Amino acid sequence: MPFKFMYFTGIRLCNFIQSGINISIFFIFILTAFLLSCQPNHNPSKGKEQSLQWTTQYPNVLNYKGIPDSAYDRSVYIFSDQGAWMGYALPADDSPEYLGNFIGPYLMTQENGVWIDSALTRFQILDATGAEIDLKHAEDLEVISYPGRLQQTFFVPEIDLEGCAEL
Repeated sequence: MPFKFMYFTGIRLCNFIQSGINISIFFIFILTAFLLSCQPNHNPSKGKEQSLQWTTQYPNVLNYKGIPDSAYDRSVYIFSDQGAWMGYALPADDSPEYLGNFIGPYLMTQENGVWIDSALTRFQILDATGAEIDLKHAEDLEVISYPGRLQQTFFVPEIDLEGCAEL
């Protein structure tokens, strides 16, 4: 039975193609539908703003917080984006000495990965005299993971400094 249906459909399609008027109307319809579906993007940054609004609805879905105890510690999850062979984590809430820093990097190697350091890149803020501002005394501190990024925000009232570090 299915073969008769296909044969019948094939005959109808051949009749449709043979009539020159119908085929031109068909192609005009397809071309019009295609052109109407294409719309210019006048504001390319609008897509990024919409993406950021969407991701902020899901904070800390995965727990990327922690400090590895050794190079082969697997208890801390890593954040890796866009196919990178390395990743980072966020400092744990009970580790104020790591605030402002990202934990890692963690290299994904053939030996199932290894931590290079607890915080290889360290964030340091100096005041006008060259003295280091300690982030342990920062206020409004947020250490958050969103889909696609890690973020730390803080406010240092002594020098009226607000900072945001994203990875």
